[in-house]
Amino acid sequence: MGLFNMSTFIGLSLGPVIGGTISDRFGLDTAFITMGILALFSFLFSLFSAAHRIRADEFTGKPPVPWMMLMRDREIDGIVLFRLVYTACIGIIWGFLPVFASAEFSLSASSIGILVMVGVFTSGVLQIPMGYIADRRNKKWMITLGGLLVTGSMLLFEWAAGFRDLFSANILFGIGGSMCMAPLMAIAVQKGSQTKAMGSVMALLTMGHSLGMMAGAFLAGILMDLFEMRKIFSFGAMMMLGGLLLFLLCLTPRRNRAG
Repeated sequence: MGLFNMSTFIGLSLGPVIGGTISDRFGLDTAFITMGILALFSFLFSLFSAAHRIRADEFTGKPPVPWMMLMRDREIDGIVLFRLVYTACIGIIWGFLPVFASAEFSLSASSIGILVMVGVFTSGVLQIPMGYIADRRNKKWMITLGGLLVTGSMLLFEWAAGFRDLFSANILFGIGGSMCMAPLMAIAVQKGSQTKAMGSVMALLTMGHSLGMMAGAFLAGILMDLFEMRKIFSFGAMMMLGGLLLFLLCLTPRRNRAG
């Protein structure tokens, strides 16, 4: 899972810096044309190199696990909720860091691309070592430490005074994110194996990811209209900390009461 996440995060990290550089040199239209060409290339590459190897799993005849049964599992609720709030922070950074960096510090498109890239790239390159550690250490406490680092990085965005501060905040966000996501995905795989519903558990996690992206950007936009732009990052920090506390609550075993 660490290797899989690494490919995703590194790909995401290269997009902003490449797009920013192309936009500065050749214009915004060229950046979107390049994106379309890369998407077409990746589609054709996967179609001709991998698609013929994919085979459907053998049908077992067992009915799928109901969604509501999965949603009543507190551990599944915890990892989905954590993924949602973490991704909401990503939505805030991707949606409003470019606006913030341009309005407050007059940074160029390529500089903003580097800022957006560095956090995701840091998270990507650390996925494999963090996955190695997650296989050998307590996953819950790795996620806790990572969540605290993400919370602190969101506050650093609010207190930033220039490019260097924004760069440092992104590095810290990437470290915290890698510390969270590798063990979180490992827990998701374990729950999928236990419930015999791997696809459904991954679908719930992906749903949390998408909802987080949408909710983070949407709520931050409302707050930016009502308050100072910097406050959207402190909102992300509070949301991350609240999600972390709920995650710990969900993964804490309930004590049996004496009769």
